Amino acid sequence: MTDREKRALKCVNHLLDHFVYKLPVEPYKIAKAYNIKMCSASYYAEQGMERDALFAIWGNSDGSAMSYGKQHVINYNNAMPYNRQRFTIAEELMHILLGHTRDKRFSVFSQDYSPEVYDEYEHEAKTAAGLLLMPLPVYFRYHPYRSLEAIASACMISSACAFTSMQYIVKNEAELRELSTHKRIDCGGILAPKRFVALDVWPEAVRY
Repeated sequence: MTDREKRALKCVNHLLDHFVYKLPVEPYKIAKAYNIKMCSASYYAEQGMERDALFAIWGNSDGSAMSYGKQHVINYNNAMPYNRQRFTIAEELMHILLGHTRDKRFSVFSQDYSPEVYDEYEHEAKTAAGLLLMPLPVYFRYHPYRSLEAIASACMISSACAFTSMQYIVKNEAELRELSTHKRIDCGGILAPKRFVALDVWPEAVRY
C-alpha cells in the first residue's frame, strides 16, 4: 500500500468508528453529518438545467463533488439504480474528505492537473468508497463462509463493486488487517451463520 492509500484507509477507519454501527452503511447520512450539501440531478432539472448540460459539467452521468471554502457539495444522479447512487455519494464524499476538491487545480468546470494526478485521486476515492460500503470487519468476518454476492447484497453494493474491493483486499490483506479498525458491525442477522440443529428424530436413511 502507498502512503496515500494508508491515509485513505485511516479516513475510512474514522468514518467506521464514528458513523457505522450496522449495515448497510449510509453515505448520505455521513455526508449530512459533515454539513455537505446534497444536490440530485432532479434538483438541477427543477432549476431549469438540461441534463445533458449538467452531465457535461460533471464530466460524467453519475455525479461530482465541489468545494468552495468551507462549503461542500455532492452532486449525484438520482435516476441511477439505488446501489449506484450509494457508491457515487460515497466516492464523492471521499473526494471531499481526502482533500481532492481543495486542490487549487481542481474545479467542477475544469481540471487542470495531469492525467496521472486525476487517476491517483480517482483510485483513492473509489478504493476508499468500496472499503467504506463493504467494511473490512464485515468482509474479514463473513467471507470465509458467505459468498461475495451475499456480502454485496447485505452491503447494498453491486457485485462488480464488491469484486473490485475484494481484489484490492486480497492484494493488500496483511497490511489491511494490521491497519484497519476491527469493530463489530451489526449485520442484522443477514450474514449470520446458519445454526445446525440436533434432531431427536432422524430420517430413515441415516438411522443406525
